[in-house]
Amino acid sequence: MKSWQGVATLLLVLFAAGCWRKAVQLSTGGDHNCGLRRDGVVICWGGNDSGQCSVPDARFSQVSAGGQHTCGIQKDGKILCWGSNSQGQGAAPDSTFTQVRASIAHTCGLRGDWAVVCWGSNEFGESAAPTGRFIDVATGDHHTCAIVEDGTVRCWGDNSGLQCSPPAGKFRQVSAGKDHSCALADDKTLTCWGAWSGREEKPTYWKTYAPAGLFTQISSHGQGNCALGADGFESCWDCNAAEAGGGAGGGLGFSQISGGLYDGCGLGTKGKILCWGGLQYKKAYPPRFSFWPPGEKCKPADQSAGLCD
Repeated sequence: MKSWQGVATLLLVLFAAGCWRKAVQLSTGGDHNCGLRRDGVVICWGGNDSGQCSVPDARFSQVSAGGQHTCGIQKDGKILCWGSNSQGQGAAPDSTFTQVRASIAHTCGLRGDWAVVCWGSNEFGESAAPTGRFIDVATGDHHTCAIVEDGTVRCWGDNSGLQCSPPAGKFRQVSAGKDHSCALADDKTLTCWGAWSGREEKPTYWKTYAPAGLFTQISSHGQGNCALGADGFESCWDCNAAEAGGGAGGGLGFSQISGGLYDGCGLGTKGKILCWGGLQYKKAYPPRFSFWPPGEKCKPADQSAGLCD
């Protein structure tokens, strides 16, 4: 009887350990991706030329992958960044934050007092955050957008493609790409703007096209967008269709998505991360055993390919 109790205890411990290894948040960057586990550990994979995947020994509540740097919010609310700091994008101010968003050469965070603070490159005014109270912030290549507490969107920085000229309306989430921006309205519909070269009467780039339907999240990036439908299925557009086309989730429902330059990742309802595209830096291959759900073993083929930690 005691032996069975010992086995049951061991299985319970292994199951609990697997639960703590489940992913709870993910973020795609320029040439690397990162995932946050339930136990507060951040795992990054892909390009590591600037140390953007060399995660420090700390516990986090949020992570954001930028161009060649990564930032995370620690358990005490302080932001810790690693990787490139060529423009000061990794020099986070000493304050407490509830949200962090890393881009190519600048980073922004939402403080506990609802103020947006940005640091790093300010060539186009992308780090010159206005005063006010905000509920969400997003960083594009050279511009930043945030949702004011009344639900309207305010943007600053490069506006050469009208990416800083948001429409009127009430929104709950905003996201920014290279020269366009998108937002999720209170009624769960999508609106995108920007990407205008100035040569056409109206913007014609597909990245500013917003599909019809109801959505729960929008993730803009580089030249495209990915949105998470209310049914848990993702839709991506104006990306490299062979790498990040709609339905890339293989029929799996997601609880969160994040789109990169030519790739994307989705967080499954059981804590698994599935990525597509990004073959150059193996961004499509998260270290499977690092986000180990209970009962899953690392396959020999994955082990030989270096996909397990």
